Amino acid sequence: MYLIGRLLQLLRVPGFVRPFRYYDGATGQVVSIQTSPRYTILTVGGKEFFFVRETGKYDGFGAMSLEDAEPISDCKAACTQE
Repeated sequence: MYLIGRLLQLLRVPGFVRPFRYYDGATGQVVSIQTSPRYTILTVGGKEFFFVRETGKYDGFGAMSLEDAEPISDCKAACTQE
């Protein structure tokens, strides 16, 4: 299995990610990964980092409204290019 992963990495094939949420009870920090049709979104401490799903390329960052409990769809949060 690792051989296939290494080959895919050499070919620069984007990886697959399942939505995930982790709460660290010791620090109160929340880390999550979610997907939208266009982006894979990594959230750390309320700040969101957007990566294009097809390429894995970093596209910008933003912050989701605290009242928005649903996953972001088509980058509803304000994205800022770095």
